[in-house]
Amino acid sequence: MIGCLSVSHQSAVRSQNMNSKIGCVPKRSGGLAALVVDDDPIVLQCTGGMLKNLGFTTHMAGGGVEALALLKDSAWDLILTDYAMPVIDGYQLGQKAKAIFAVPRVVIMTGHCQAAVAQHTNDPYIDGWLFKPFRMLHLKEMLLSIGLPVDSANQSQAMGELESQPLQ
Repeated sequence: MIGCLSVSHQSAVRSQNMNSKIGCVPKRSGGLAALVVDDDPIVLQCTGGMLKNLGFTTHMAGGGVEALALLKDSAWDLILTDYAMPVIDGYQLGQKAKAIFAVPRVVIMTGHCQAAVAQHTNDPYIDGWLFKPFRMLHLKEMLLSIGLPVDSANQSQAMGELESQPLQ
């Protein structure tokens, strides 16, 4: 069972370290490829698990600098990134992802209130915003609203398991 609240910090960090080696990019298995970027390893694990259950091949980066290195190595269908990160924030990452690497969809996750990010909400580099905490259903609705399909095969069981647990 994937549960956002049951992932230990230590296992999330271990998994992040194993999955975030530069050059280790997802192998396309017919699905869409998503890069999840957040400086919080628990958010990385939870969000990556949600995307996998919606049919995405996922890879994780612990920050904007690491994400930019990964963008050079593979084609991505979606970047789902935290807004407030050190060095390169999610907005800057979204701009670079679209302008330099032609990533088709960028969604920013944030714990800030809508008023704090209002200046960026109609920006051409950002396709959507998810306000934390969010649930898998919110993620699914966001993906559909920006034109990305979700896999319904894994979805029903995963929705039951994850829907009751918001992303922190």
